[in-house]
Amino acid sequence: MRGTLHKIQGSLIILIFTGIFFGNLPTLKAQYSIEHKLVGFLPGEEIFEPLLADPRSPHFSASIQTFKENGKDRSIAAVNLGSSFAIWGWNALGGTWQLGLEAGVFSIFDLDAPSDDLINSDFIVGIPISLRYGAFSMRAKIYHQSSHLGDEFLLRNRPERVDLSYEGIDVLLSLDVGKALRVYGGGGRIIKSKPDLKEKSWQAGAELISPGAIFGKVYPLIAFDFQQFEETDWNNNYSIRAGFQIKSNKFANRKLLLLFESFKGNSPNGQFYDLEVQTIGGGVHLFF
Repeated sequence: MRGTLHKIQGSLIILIFTGIFFGNLPTLKAQYSIEHKLVGFLPGEEIFEPLLADPRSPHFSASIQTFKENGKDRSIAAVNLGSSFAIWGWNALGGTWQLGLEAGVFSIFDLDAPSDDLINSDFIVGIPISLRYGAFSMRAKIYHQSSHLGDEFLLRNRPERVDLSYEGIDVLLSLDVGKALRVYGGGGRIIKSKPDLKEKSWQAGAELISPGAIFGKVYPLIAFDFQQFEETDWNNNYSIRAGFQIKSNKFANRKLLLLFESFKGNSPNGQFYDLEVQTIGGGVHLFF
């Protein structure tokens, strides 16, 4: 337990110092007009905002969760490292377009094991293309995901290992309703997998963020994400996160979130996708 708490503390320190470092750099937001924030090489803002409640939206985070599986409780630590950013933006067909890159590593640790075993790590890399037209935005993405079990977990449990990796595409549509509400939905398809997986999936969700701040720069929020996968017989997967977003008006594309988290459905953690689980906990999330 102590070892993993040190890992979490280390992750939080990295997050804080990373935010301080980047927060002191001059940004495109301060140098250019709104048009230049979104177009050209390495634009300063993404036109498709990250999904706050999606368990596999790449960003930096560290959280402690109670993990329920087959009626048994387990304490886990979830540490995620990743980000997404736009490489090139341009105006065409009446809207703004961006080509980007995203990558993330999503890891969970067993806090009940003597050595806080690394259970699983998922590696994701994707190439999204996004469109914004007023309050409407869209993202189409091709991506790769692979899953890897931790060595200590393998030695201790000797599970039947699955070499899980796949490539897929997904398309999401998003609509901003006023200044506070965002709704989104879409679907995806696996185009190549090992082992063979059923192909189709769909996703929908909503985010409600207070348009006004409390205590100066703190914004209450709640976000909900719902997914179903053909591979798991269209079982329901619910993810909800609620808490506070802390942001600076000067660096509006950098956000620190303190969130309560709950998930129920088939595990989002790689090789455990066929297990029905429930998690509840809280953590720190950082978006650049």
